[in-house]
Amino acid sequence: MSQQRLPTPEPMLPKSLKNSLAAVSFSVWAAAAQPLRAQSLEAISPGARVQITITDSLRQEPILAARQRIIGSLIRATSDSIWLQPMGSGPLAVSRTAVRGTSASLGISRARSAVSVGVQAGLLALASQLARDRNDISIGVIGAGVGLGFSLGAIFPFEHWRRIKP
Repeated sequence: MSQQRLPTPEPMLPKSLKNSLAAVSFSVWAAAAQPLRAQSLEAISPGARVQITITDSLRQEPILAARQRIIGSLIRATSDSIWLQPMGSGPLAVSRTAVRGTSASLGISRARSAVSVGVQAGLLALASQLARDRNDISIGVIGAGVGLGFSLGAIFPFEHWRRIKP
């Protein structure tokens, strides 16, 4: 008589690790959520740094949308146009119908950049560990990703933006 072999179950992640991953995921989600604030361009004071995105009919790229970003100080916002002062040029009026998006600057922050890049690098390291065939997760690799991300974010801070209604 031939013996049949039962399929061996794949190893499961330990419950404590699953709980830790769920806690980290929830923490990232909660940290990414921004509190509700005045979300319109009219609430932004003149002189504040803003970014507007407009359609650009001359820019023909096969994958990316044909758009252009303009960054400058807000002069005023009327019902039909937005007036900006880009750095190094004169005032610029843009029709609101051409505007696809607006953002207000939150400034450049080393701490915010470090946290942002550190979390992203840690999640990338976690994803690479989970994508492997084996079921062992190296906390050291994830920690190295977070540490490298924190360092890069602190050394090379970048400007953060908050989306607002045009």
